[in-house]
Amino acid sequence: MLPERELKRTAREMNLPGFGPEQQQRLHEAHVLVIGAGGLGCPVMQTLEATSVGYITVWDDDTVDLTNIHRQILFGASDVGRRKVDVAAERLLELQPDIQVTAVRDRLSTDNFIEALEGIDLFIDGSDTFATKFLAADAAEVTGTPLLWGSVLRYSGDIALWHSGPSAPADGVGLRDLYPPSRTRIPCRIAPPTACSA
Repeated sequence: MLPERELKRTAREMNLPGFGPEQQQRLHEAHVLVIGAGGLGCPVMQTLEATSVGYITVWDDDTVDLTNIHRQILFGASDVGRRKVDVAAERLLELQPDIQVTAVRDRLSTDNFIEALEGIDLFIDGSDTFATKFLAADAAEVTGTPLLWGSVLRYSGDIALWHSGPSAPADGVGLRDLYPPSRTRIPCRIAPPTACSA
C-alpha cells in the first residue's frame, strides 16, 4: 500500500484516465537502472522520481564539470568536481524522499553488466559511447530486460525501446537487429546462442 504522503503527492497523476492506485503502486515497486548521469540521464531520472518510480540505480564514473551544467539539469555550479552519481542521488531524494536511489560510481563492462541487471524492470541507456551502447543492448538481450535507449548529437536525437531475449515477446527486436554489429560483445559463455551470433 502506498504511504499517505505518496497518495497525496501523486493524486493528480492518478486522475489520468486508465491510471489509478494499482498503476501507481506498480510504479512505486519498479526498479529502473540508468547508465549515464549526463544530458540524457539527468532529465530521465528527474522524470522517474516525479512519477514515483520507487527504486532507481544510477551508474556513472564521471565528475561534474562546468561544461555539464547548462544541459545536465540535476547539477549546479557548486557541484563542479563532485561525483555525478552522488549529486544525482542527493537531488532526486530532495525532490522525492519516498524513493530509494543507489549510486554506483563505476563503468559497466562485460564483467559486471549481467549482474547489474538482476531484478531490474527497465534498463535506460543514457551512455555516450557506441561500445557501451552495444554492450548495454547485449546485456539487455541476454537477460531479457527491456532497454530504453537514447542518443543525441547536435540538433537531432533518437529514442527506441528494445526488448529481445528470453522473456521478450516473440516479435521482440534488439539493437543489433537494426544497427551493424560492434566488435565489443557480452561474452558468448554467458549469452544464449541467439545473442552471440554476429
